[in-house]
Amino acid sequence: MIEIKNLCKSFEIADGKVDALKDISLTINDSEIYGIIGMSGAGKSTAMKMMEDMGYFCVDNLPIPLLDKMIEFSDHATSNELQKVAIGIDVRNGMELEDIKPVLDSLKE
Repeated sequence: MIEIKNLCKSFEIADGKVDALKDISLTINDSEIYGIIGMSGAGKSTAMKMMEDMGYFCVDNLPIPLLDKMIEFSDHATSNELQKVAIGIDVRNGMELEDIKPVLDSLKE
C-alpha cells in the first residue's frame, strides 16, 4: 500500500509561483493501478524516487510500446523485488498515448 498525506509541490515561472499540487492525500492499495501525470517539473520523477525508497522497482519514461512487456516480465518474475513495480510514462509520448488504454484494460482482467 502507498499512502500520501498532504503532498504539496510548487514551482516558479515567469508570472510567479504555481502550486502544481496542494494538500493532496490518497491511498493506493496493493494491486491497484494509478497514473501520475503532469507537465515537466511537476514532480513525477520525484514521486518515482520516493517509491524506489519504499522498495518499488521503478522504470521512469518507459515507452508505451514496452509497457505490456514490462508488465509481463513483472508477472513472471520470481524475485520479490519485481513484485512491486512502478512505471513512469511521459505524456509527451504523443500519439502513442492512445495505445495505453488496451494495456490497462487487459490488466483489469
